[in-house]
Amino acid sequence: MYARYLNVSERLVHHGDEAFVSAALSALSDEGQVVIEVGAYQAVGRH
Repeated sequence: MYARYLNVSERLVHHGDEAFVSAALSALSDEGQVVIEVGAYQAVGRH
């Protein structure tokens, strides 16, 4: 995912990792990986 993001990043309006992370999580979920949202528990912080 990251290599593709770098290849197309110059054509993107927004430059940040949100789209990359969302795509990676979606791909993992599609492959059967369980993804658990822990934001409500404030277990993961992000700045």
